[in-house]
Amino acid sequence: MLFPKARFNITLDGKKLLFIFLQSRRFVEDSTWPRFTLLGQSLGSMYLAWEAMSKLIPDLYIGENPSGITNETC
Repeated sequence: MLFPKARFNITLDGKKLLFIFLQSRRFVEDSTWPRFTLLGQSLGSMYLAWEAMSKLIPDLYIGENPSGITNETC
């Protein structure tokens, strides 16, 4: 758990973390969108955020995507 401490200056308890597999990961990959890549990835990231939030509402949300689109979605 060194990455969250170094990157965001927060300490996380590994026993309380829950990772959920997301099916729509492919929508944010550039190979899915041969044309209009940025638009497709932006729409894909909104869908991916929706999928994540529909599976589990987190206590803390950290969006590391530089576009910031998922922040508005959540």
